[in-house]
Amino acid sequence: MDEIEHVIIIGAGFNALMCALEAQQQRPLNRQVDIIAEVIPSDPSPARWTTNLSRSCYGSYMTSLPAFEEVTFAHFRKLSESNSQFYPQFMHTEYFANEIIEDRIAERPQARRLSLDEMINGFQQGICFRNISVSPSFTAESMMKEFLLNGGRLFRGSVRHIREVVAEGVKPFTRADSFEENMGSPHAIVVCVGLGARFIGGIEDKSVSCIRIPLVKLRAPWVTAGKAFYDKDFQAILSLVPTGNGDPVRLKSMNGKSVPSPRSQDTDNLLQQVTKWCPEVLQSTSTTSNIHSLVVYQGCDIFAARESGPRLEVEWAPAAPYPRRVPIIYNYGYGPGELQATKGIAEAVVNILQAALQQEASRREEAAL
Repeated sequence: MDEIEHVIIIGAGFNALMCALEAQQQRPLNRQVDIIAEVIPSDPSPARWTTNLSRSCYGSYMTSLPAFEEVTFAHFRKLSESNSQFYPQFMHTEYFANEIIEDRIAERPQARRLSLDEMINGFQQGICFRNISVSPSFTAESMMKEFLLNGGRLFRGSVRHIREVVAEGVKPFTRADSFEENMGSPHAIVVCVGLGARFIGGIEDKSVSCIRIPLVKLRAPWVTAGKAFYDKDFQAILSLVPTGNGDPVRLKSMNGKSVPSPRSQDTDNLLQQVTKWCPEVLQSTSTTSNIHSLVVYQGCDIFAARESGPRLEVEWAPAAPYPRRVPIIYNYGYGPGELQATKGIAEAVVNILQAALQQEASRREEAAL
């Protein structure tokens, strides 16, 4: 029988959980996958000003990782067919202040270009297509449940230095009398820690920074279609998303310093834009000022981005017994687009993982000759 591969995933966010499931599915009989994480999906948010609500919007014409995102869109579309309550589909219209790429319009289901009489003043082009709204909490908790049912193990703790995982695997995060097997150095490590990449010893990637997205949640069950608006640089100005439970979520992307609380000027700006571009929200209000009466939540989300783009690469760390090496796959820095690409990212990660394990096995065989 082949040796059981021990793979450790550091982190338990969307990215990490999808990677863990993909790693299990690739070799279900010959691989033990463990997660080490300080926070898991069922926990309260560690910071009250992060909510995960902005992740409820899946699709967009604007994509930074098109190959990954098409794989992910197909994945969520399949989930939507079997569970429309948590993955509802809706028609979504996007408006652009600049020219868009014609070839990418056909990549979205039921996509069509807007006619001139459908355009909103100030925007040059637009498209309409069928989109999917994803429930963040349900999706993450479902992935964790599937991971555990597949034989995965969860270890709660904070990784202080990557070397402690290279040298001892999950041992620092277990009781002294538990889990005698798989206590030593793992065969591979996958790092999916987001902002944690700035602070974990041995990684300390200072190019990772915050992207802050303020949001407002409105009670408006009559809104069943989504909208998004982009400026001339293709930066999102406003996104309106029906979440499937009657509460559209308004989002606005803001790069720069993260602010640990919702700001009144953010809410005012979002509501002014909604009033200007989304008159359907005002259906049951007599004046535009009454839109404030629909507000049921104000908050913001923090995402981890990286100055030079996402980090998806492998490095090697020496481990006992010498000359054994452990591949460390770094996988973080995708910013707000992470959910849109998470399935494709995970497939790429496990392909890198498999290639690295095969490379190390071949190297050790040659060294033994």
